[in-house]
Amino acid sequence: MTDNIFMISDASYSSRTRCAGLGIIDLHTNKKYSYALAEVASSYHAEYRALLLSVSIALKNNYNNVVFVYDNKNLNLESLKVWLHGKIDAFQFLWLKRSYVKNADKIARTARELQEQFYINKPKQSPSLGTKKKKTPNLNDQQLIEAIRCYKPKKIAEFCLTIASEAERKLVNNYFHNKKSTEYTPTKNGVDVLMLLCFLLPKELRKNFFLYVKNRITDKKYQSKLNRNKPIPFYVKRIHKIIDKKRR
Repeated sequence: MTDNIFMISDASYSSRTRCAGLGIIDLHTNKKYSYALAEVASSYHAEYRALLLSVSIALKNNYNNVVFVYDNKNLNLESLKVWLHGKIDAFQFLWLKRSYVKNADKIARTARELQEQFYINKPKQSPSLGTKKKKTPNLNDQQLIEAIRCYKPKKIAEFCLTIASEAERKLVNNYFHNKKSTEYTPTKNGVDVLMLLCFLLPKELRKNFFLYVKNRITDKKYQSKLNRNKPIPFYVKRIHKIIDKKRR
């Protein structure tokens, strides 16, 4: 039998915002995974979702001898064990103290804080007098980009369309709902938004989305602009513009 593969999982949850972040570390490949959720009922549900994500990654990678490490003693794993039977040759769930999953916790906390910061699915809260404004985490440009890429494609699109016109909204909506779309008459700002969206989408969707947009632009000037790769500051500038608009 192959050596044990260790999957470390943890979650970060806020009862105030009901947002959660999930963090997974695959010690076999040393890959790190993060995911953000909103409208999560409790910390228990967040921790369970983190463990489920860890399991799904193991299945996707066809691992056969896996140790799933977590730090919540209260998780009910019986149904999960039954479901996994026959899907993985050998597996076990190992509870360890929180200090052993601290790196996964850091990943999860960053994902949760960014979920809150960008106000994607964030519950509206009534302002209260005397409440101090919570400081947002200081992230470098690459961390900011990677954090947004943690979201599902439709949520990334929703985020980018904050500064888009109705024409871009219609075009993107048609793309994600597999609807027929006619020619798109772009503007400078509109093409910038679509370039940002294409840049943030998962790699497996970028080419398809790029061709979808390009085939609907008749103006060669804008087609040429869409083809150009931009430096990171170009995208970061527009991300901050969106965040500033959401804060108003």
